[in-house]
Amino acid sequence: MVPIDGVWTLNQDEIIEVLGQITVKIIIPMHIFTAATLDKFLTKIAGLYAVRHAEGRTIVLTRSGLPERAEILVIPGG
Repeated sequence: MVPIDGVWTLNQDEIIEVLGQITVKIIIPMHIFTAATLDKFLTKIAGLYAVRHAEGRTIVLTRSGLPERAEILVIPGG
């Protein structure tokens, strides 16, 4: 889970830089206080990761269900 508000943590550019330095399979944006915040983050990260939108607010993750390449998973109501 990555905070994308840029207020109390790293700004969005710094978050994207850190994501490039670690190995993850799923990146879940959090601290989405406005749709504009999410849109700004997804625009900045476009081309680096696939983006998938969960159908509901509950998700089930399993090791066998992880994507081969890292992706952004947006959970509604985040």
